[in-house]
Amino acid sequence: MHDNGVRAVRVLIDQLVTSDRPDLQRAAQRKHPDVKFDSFDFLSAARSIGAALDRAWPDVVVVDQVWLHLSTLLRRILTSSNHTLPRVVVASRHVDEVFRVQVAHRGFTDYIDLDKPADDLVVQLREIHTVGSRHIDDKFWASVPLPSVVNDLSNTAHDDLDREILGLICVGMQDADIASVVHLSTQTVKNRISAMLERSGMRNRTQLAWMHANQVVGDAVSRSLGNQARRSDTSTVTTHLRRMPSAERTAS
Repeated sequence: MHDNGVRAVRVLIDQLVTSDRPDLQRAAQRKHPDVKFDSFDFLSAARSIGAALDRAWPDVVVVDQVWLHLSTLLRRILTSSNHTLPRVVVASRHVDEVFRVQVAHRGFTDYIDLDKPADDLVVQLREIHTVGSRHIDDKFWASVPLPSVVNDLSNTAHDDLDREILGLICVGMQDADIASVVHLSTQTVKNRISAMLERSGMRNRTQLAWMHANQVVGDAVSRSLGNQARRSDTSTVTTHLRRMPSAERTAS
């Protein structure tokens, strides 16, 4: 895509964001024609994002803040394509320091504040495409603990016992209490937790528990979306068969 010799900035945006700020695309069309928007539907994210990646080859992906809790799923979807990984931006209203910590910790490129004027947001998206994160020199942003592996914790737990221990960490149990529940020595529990911390790249058990809980949610949503897609495909095939003449249906 080109406009007056300027390479277009291709933005793939979550429909949850456009429903909140429909004026973003209008602002781009009116004042920033080099910024091109396409969208995806959160409720069919896996198929919708994949199709949009093939269609739009986006430079920047803008997602709703709900993806803070589904970042593992999002990265899995984005890296499953053959395209260069785009810059990923989280959009939210009422941006505060807690939100900024969460964005930085989950490894997103940047964020935009939806309380800002549409023109400013479009300009910010163009800048993010050009220079990446606007917070490279931000001491607060740089101070946020960032795990060395932010995309997938699937290899952190080696067996069901590891997963049980992670679940018990998530409910706030200490090592001795966990050992009592799983019928192991406290030292064995500590050794397993230390091994999972090393494999995951996390700094402490709080990070480990938070990331594990979010991975569980992401996996559940991924399975739900997969089931939804299969039901949709089955429904499409059934509808097609019903429309076929009986002779063709029998032959099929």
